[in-house]
Amino acid sequence: MKGIKQLNGSEIMAFNYWMTLKRVLAMGIPWDVVDKMSEETIVLLVAFEEALETREQEDYAANKFL
Repeated sequence: MKGIKQLNGSEIMAFNYWMTLKRVLAMGIPWDVVDKMSEETIVLLVAFEEALETREQEDYAANKFL
């Protein structure tokens, strides 16, 4: 796209890190707990949250026309 800077690999990784951190904190998990979590645990939490959101959207869509 014209006029939009292309991000390099390290910028993309930093962006993903901060967005993931923001999402975990938005789940209500305190910073001191998040700070002690492994990367694998954080990924699992985000995946679980995304799965729940998808399920809720699918349930809503299925019941929307009832």
